Amino acid sequence: MVRECIKHPTLAKYILESNSFELFFEYVELPNFDIASDALNTFKDLLTKHETVVSVYLSSHYEQFFERYTRILTSTNYVTRRQSVKFLSEFLLEPSNSKIMKRYIQEVRFLNIMIGLLKVSVIVLYLNASLI
Repeated sequence: MVRECIKHPTLAKYILESNSFELFFEYVELPNFDIASDALNTFKDLLTKHETVVSVYLSSHYEQFFERYTRILTSTNYVTRRQSVKFLSEFLLEPSNSKIMKRYIQEVRFLNIMIGLLKVSVIVLYLNASLI
């Protein structure tokens, strides 16, 4: 039902600015795969369907949003971590989010997180290759 609402920019903006939006950051990490997967898909739609709405939201809630987003980027759940990196690249590479992207990539704390994620990816690739 929420994904249907997200199709409309006005409702997407309302959801982004509501206190309920914070719940997505919790739902994507739930141990129940079905719920977490559905939350991830809804989260993705919310962040990628309406570029202008998301850009305005991110500009005015930059610190809050990326503090919460950092938690899912560093989640212990591999699927959550991997999907959150994918979504991050999708919504930051939107032309309307270019200022947000520039601000994000200039912050050392976020660079450190990305380097850490790359290290984990390299280790996983190495372990997979050694098993073959």
